[in-house]
Order: sequence, then structure tokens, then C-alpha cells
Amino acid sequence: MTTEASLVGRWRLDWYRELDVATGATLSDPFGPNPNGRLLYTARGHMSVHLARTDGQTHGVDYYFGYTGTYTLAGDQVVHKLEISSHPELTGAEQRRGLKFEGDRLTLSTPEYVVDGRARVAALCWLRA
Repeated sequence: MTTEASLVGRWRLDWYRELDVATGATLSDPFGPNPNGRLLYTARGHMSVHLARTDGQTHGVDYYFGYTGTYTLAGDQVVHKLEISSHPELTGAEQRRGLKFEGDRLTLSTPEYVVDGRARVAALCWLRA
């Protein structure tokens, strides 16, 4: 079972991929092949995340995304309650993420969604920094 102590600390983004649910295959790298990112969880229930492209591409997609707020654990998920977001329409929203730990590696994944008839998830792999 995931505990708050498991999450607390600073994390560095290793990769961010959109994955096919049926096969696990990578469908896209939404922030390019070498994205930069930091994630922070505090013992007092606060969190902050920042993601940026590093390949100079900015056409048609975001090159930066970030938000801050609070978090709670709900079974095998973490729930982020957004207080400020680079996308103002998300301010006040909740973002649920599945949790998977492997040593000092944390993978967060979105709920499944369908695009062009294909079920997928967005997954972000973080390394303890």
C-alpha cells in the first residue's frame, strides 16, 4: 500500500508517454523525446509539478505545463486538487493519477481515455531526485 511517506520528496521526470492500453506500446511522446520536469510532494499535503519540452518544438502543442495545489491518497491513486494551473480552466479541478512504485521510480498514470477508437493512458515516470 502506498503511504504519504513514499511520495514525499522531490522527483525528476524520466519520461512522459501516451501508451496503448491493449499493448503497452508508446503512441506518442507529448512533450518530445527528452522532456524536463519536476514534481514535489510535501509532508503537509502540498504538491507542485512542472513539465517542459526541451526540443524547441512549440507548434500545435504545449511546451510548458504546471500546476500546484494539495494532494491526498485514495487507495492506489493520488488525487491532486489544483489551486493554480498554467491552464486556468483546470484551476479548482481534481486530477486522479494511478501510482506505481519500483524502487526510486514512481509512475503516475491518467485514467483511460479513447482517441480514434483506441484506449490509452498518459504515463509519467519520475525518479527520486
